[in-house]
Amino acid sequence: MQKLITVFGFLLLIGCNTPAEQPPVSPLLEGGAEAADAFLLTWQAGNMVVLIRHTERCDHSDNPCLDGDTGITVVGRDMAQQLGEFFTQLPDVNQQIYTSPVKRTEQTAISMFGDNPSKADWLGRACKNEMFDQALSNKKPGENLFLVTHSNCIMDFGEADGRDLVSLDLHDFESYGIVFFFSMGADLRGKGHLLPSDWPVFLTAMRSQTP
Repeated sequence: MQKLITVFGFLLLIGCNTPAEQPPVSPLLEGGAEAADAFLLTWQAGNMVVLIRHTERCDHSDNPCLDGDTGITVVGRDMAQQLGEFFTQLPDVNQQIYTSPVKRTEQTAISMFGDNPSKADWLGRACKNEMFDQALSNKKPGENLFLVTHSNCIMDFGEADGRDLVSLDLHDFESYGIVFFFSMGADLRGKGHLLPSDWPVFLTAMRSQTP
């Protein structure tokens, strides 16, 4: 039975220790043309932080492994390549790409983006204590920040400062390759998420908003 993925929004005011509630972050597909337009403005301004869960891991699947049993499967590679192609259909922007040094995340990032991305321990073993602050400190103005990481790290990111941002099934195939988008301004706000299967409809909405 397909399990539900629940995503809750949060507001981080720089220098403020008091959490402020926001409405739940909904899938981007639910926002219609208005959400697509707002997404494009944030994306093209380079004001976005993008969290990407690695694709299908070999040790949790009967599918053939890509390269060793600690990485992703061939199915996972194909999914990552498709995700990369989806991203190329968005407007070109300056970007930074970081990945956890764990093999499955590194293989996902390389399959998506083609280059060797920067490796960061704070997206892997050290994510629980460091990922949230490191994401904010590494985000450069005018450059979208891509972080390829693990489901538990995404949840830890959401629990920073006592918030409950993300909850998802760690073993649900459908959540492999899920992407979370956050806008970065004076604060960090959830824009929504996309499952791999959501992208074709989402890109159609994007094209309808592009002059």
